[in-house]
Amino acid sequence: MPGEHGTGRCEPAGQVRGALLELLRGVGDDAAEVEPRRLHRGLIAVILRIVFLRLAAARGLLRAEAPAGAWAGLVASFRRIHGARGGALFDPAAHPFLERARVADEVVARALARLGEVGGEVERLGSIYEETLGDTLGRAVGPCLV
Repeated sequence: MPGEHGTGRCEPAGQVRGALLELLRGVGDDAAEVEPRRLHRGLIAVILRIVFLRLAAARGLLRAEAPAGAWAGLVASFRRIHGARGGALFDPAAHPFLERARVADEVVARALARLGEVGGEVERLGSIYEETLGDTLGRAVGPCLV
């Protein structure tokens, strides 16, 4: 499998891109009107938010919660963090389509599984952003192989 090097685990960039693709499939028609660049930024923000929450929970700074109604639970957690701490990363106004999206629990579970144990140190947030910086999304009208 691409991204594996005899360890049985994907490289971090592969994990992040895998989670990104799961979320992209999950938002589907709910993001049909969102410009691809904004969609990409919003989904990367979701991944960064999830990694941030995992890092904070691992350090005992946040309660680790299994989201009930996974997408709604994540969005509610993001809103709660923004309400308590502010900041651009968790700002719901930055990517309003995320608030409206209806992503199935199975999709969220697959995205979380793809992320696996991505994290470790806080610096990982910057490297995730850098790994995906050159990536772009586009809309295909018909079948597409990239």
